[in-house]
Amino acid sequence: MKVAGAASWTIVVDEWSSLLEFPLWLRAAERIEVTPGGRVPGALAMDTLPDPSLESGLAADPAVAEAWRDWWESSVTQAFSTPTGDFARDTGVRARFGPPGFEALAAGPLRDAAQRRWPEAMKWHHARKRAGIEAMIAGGTRPEGEVVRAVEAELGRRAEPFSVSLTVIPVLDDRIRSVGGRAFLIPEHLRGTPAYADWLHGLVRALA
Repeated sequence: MKVAGAASWTIVVDEWSSLLEFPLWLRAAERIEVTPGGRVPGALAMDTLPDPSLESGLAADPAVAEAWRDWWESSVTQAFSTPTGDFARDTGVRARFGPPGFEALAAGPLRDAAQRRWPEAMKWHHARKRAGIEAMIAGGTRPEGEVVRAVEAELGRRAEPFSVSLTVIPVLDDRIRSVGGRAFLIPEHLRGTPAYADWLHGLVRALA
């Protein structure tokens, strides 16, 4: 979704990104032990987790955790990458991160689990997306434009040109994580809260 209040500024909000939601789902479903930090968020926001399928002990294997972390980092980089303008190339690169092959993952038990369990993850993802779209149609909160207008009112002028990219992810932690530059991962439960509005206000004020 693109939120634009004037020709001079843009805030792009990406919701329900399968590119990022699938790694989060698999980490949770398989109970893979990865410590949050940097661009790696906390636990998935999901009421009931499915049963794990990895052999006993593999979820705690540092090699599996490292493979997941590499997958996540490369997925985040891909999610925020700028299209090259070559549609076929860009589509081909992105496809390597998803089903059925997950070629972007190193061969091993993690990729095996991803190839085996992606229909479950996609069922969960599509249900989330449908619910989110229904909430949007019903008049759900989209606070970004309101924040920019509030900053412009404080400044007494239009905002200077700026661009920000936000991707919303379903995690339980309260930390907004910088991906680099003006790109951020936003915990879904924070969006629309005063804490989120305050954070975004500070960011926009510094850019505007």
